[in-house]
Parts: sequence; structure tokens; C-alpha cells
Amino acid sequence: MAILNNAILQERERFIHVLFIRALTHFVIMNVRLFSDTTWLTRFRYVAGWALMSLLLAVGSIGFNHALADDDVDWRQLHQDVQQGRIKSLSEILDALAKDWIGEVIDVDIEREDGRLIYEIELLGPQGQRAEFEIDAATGEILEIEGRNLRDMERR
Repeated sequence: MAILNNAILQERERFIHVLFIRALTHFVIMNVRLFSDTTWLTRFRYVAGWALMSLLLAVGSIGFNHALADDDVDWRQLHQDVQQGRIKSLSEILDALAKDWIGEVIDVDIEREDGRLIYEIELLGPQGQRAEFEIDAATGEILEIEGRNLRDMERR
């Protein structure tokens, strides 16, 4: 969930950046046109276009700040849950996984499913195979394993 939120925040940040660049470009182009053409319609278009771009930037910034605040709350709640022992830390989960499975961690995510926190961990095996583990964050129990040639990844 945290990784997904970060991806959403990065996408929103890119969107706001593109809007800002477009607004700046529009401003420069309209200023050049405004000096060369002084009709009232051109001036109206300029003012209306600039007002619209400013509004879009303002609305985008409000959504960005709200999403950032939500991400901070989730992170703090996860940290508090680990500190109070309600869920296992990622290092505990990875240590337990490394005792029984061979592979390099290539992706980690945490999501809430049916009211429980679930670690989703993807390993890259010695022959290039991928395995995805769903692990209950509270108990450390492996709930589901997906992948091919998993026997080659098991420690014996």
C-alpha cells in the first residue's frame, strides 16, 4: 500500500510539473501575441487561459498535499503497529522467509486485505524464477505462494 501510494504521489507530482510547464509556456506565448495583437478578444483569451491554468495548478496542489498527508498517517500507523507488537517487522518476515527459501528480494509491498495487513514479497530464484509470497503481517504465516519451479528455491 505504501509503495502504491508513493507511485500515485510521484505520478501526481509529474502531472503538476507538466501543468506548470504548460502554464508557463502558455504565458510566454500569450505575452508575445498580446504585444503583437491588441484586440480585446486576444486579451480576454489571455486572461481566461491564465486563470484556468492557475485554477488547475491550485486544485492539483491541494490534492497532492492531501495525498501526502494520508501517506504519512499510514506510515506512522504501520510503525506504531510494529512497535506495539501488533504486526511483525519487515526484517522479521524476511529473516523467516530466508530460513526456508533461497532467493533475492526484488519487491516488497504491504496491503490491507479483508481487514488484515498482508506483506507481498517477491523473490528472484537462482535460476531466474520468480516467486510471490503473501504473508500475514500479524502472525508471519505464509498464506499463499505463487510461481514456477518453486522446489529449486526451497532450502533443504
